[in-house]
Amino acid sequence: MKRNGKVWNNGNLELSLEKMRRARGNCRAMVGAPCESVLARVRQLLAPRHGETHWFVTQDSAHHMGAVLLKPELAIGKLEIDLAACHEGTLLCLDFVYTAISASGNALFDDQIDGRILQMLRAVVQELQGGVVAPDELLLPGPGPTSRSRDAFRPESAGASHESVVRASADECFALACPVAELAWIDNWQFHLLYSDSGRNEDDCIFIEAVSGIACPSGKPA
Repeated sequence: MKRNGKVWNNGNLELSLEKMRRARGNCRAMVGAPCESVLARVRQLLAPRHGETHWFVTQDSAHHMGAVLLKPELAIGKLEIDLAACHEGTLLCLDFVYTAISASGNALFDDQIDGRILQMLRAVVQELQGGVVAPDELLLPGPGPTSRSRDAFRPESAGASHESVVRASADECFALACPVAELAWIDNWQFHLLYSDSGRNEDDCIFIEAVSGIACPSGKPA
């Protein structure tokens, strides 16, 4: 199915030319500082920077932070950071999910991808423990994109909020907030599913769509 010159698979993985790949990694460590100090270090460490790879902090609470790792045209990673106060300081838990978003991105997922992820997470821990690591160690090693978008890319965000009352349970509403289920209730909804384990509402599902493109910082569809 085509719309705006794009081909949308609308959740049908059989229509995808190539299945995107995914890798995971986690790390646990102790940091000899209170949670508030560690959170401040994380914000500074993961501040958006111009270059091939960009960390972009997406959420923040008392003891939890999320960040997205973007390699333009290649892959997207989600880092969950959980902090727990203890007598020694702060228990730091890092969980990372890395998903290719293009055929070129799939090439990053070689036999050494798990080791590179663990190396990057350990570098984050070392920095938060007060050590000094080379800037490249906080990036996920791998060939970058060759197009000009690598140099032109600037991380931006846009947001909007709206409140309404729906006479249904939270579980019923949550099930509708899914790219596949939205075909049934959003007019002209079309999307391209890049990665999904179930094809339904799930954590770490990756898809692109154009309907909400007006909300993009550039004003262009995703």
